[in-house]
Amino acid sequence: CCCCCCCCCCCCWCDVLAGSGPWNGLSDACRVIFREDGIRGFYRGCGTNLLRTTPAAALTFTSFELIARALRKLSEAQQATSDQYSDLLEAEQRELQLQPQQGHLQQQQQQQQQQRPRLGYGSSQPQQQQQDQQQQ
Repeated sequence: CCCCCCCCCCCCWCDVLAGSGPWNGLSDACRVIFREDGIRGFYRGCGTNLLRTTPAAALTFTSFELIARALRKLSEAQQATSDQYSDLLEAEQRELQLQPQQGHLQQQQQQQQQQRPRLGYGSSQPQQQQQDQQQQ
C-alpha cells in the first residue's frame, strides 16, 4: 500500500483506485458504502478527524493573531521612535542654522567691544589721558 496513514490495507484509497481489495474501483466502493451504511457512511471518521484537527487550527489562528498584534505594536513603537528621531534631527538642524548667525553676531559684538575705549578700573586708557593732560 502506498498510503502509510491507513491502518488497514482494505480501506486504502490506493487499493480502491487500483481495483485490488474488496472493491473493484471507486464507483464500486461508493455503491457498497452507500448500500451498507447510507449517506452516514461517507462521513464516518469525520468526528475523529475534527478532534484531531480543531486544536491544531485553534492554535494556528491564535498564534497568528498574537504575532500579528505584537508586530503591529512593534511597528507603531518603531514609527513613534522614528518620528521622535526625525523631530530631534529637525530641531538640531534648526539650531545649527541659527548657530552660525549667532556666532557671527558674537564676533561682531567682540569686535565692537575691542574697538571701544576701556574705561574701567585697572585700564591704562584713563592713565594715558591723565598723563597727556599733565603734559599740556
